[in-house]
Amino acid sequence: MAPATIATLPRWMRELGQFDQPGIVDAAYRPLVSAAMSIAGVPAVEDSIARFAKLPMTATTLRDFHTGKTPVRPVTVTPAEAKERYGRRATA
Repeated sequence: MAPATIATLPRWMRELGQFDQPGIVDAAYRPLVSAAMSIAGVPAVEDSIARFAKLPMTATTLRDFHTGKTPVRPVTVTPAEAKERYGRRATA
């Protein structure tokens, strides 16, 4: 899934995150992932995927989303705040 996610990011985010991938990978992933997300975006399909893959946290998140439940911590962290909290790059 990472190459598909990277394909959706603008150039400045890739540079900020210090990662990139070849343009051919971007070109191949975009239409495939777009089609898959259109199908998976149907609530019944989402729930089936979460149950089939045995992803209890994902199933809970999807259920909360579809019922309009408020997040436990409804906060958005900016890139500057994240840098301040966690530093420039994660270390293994």
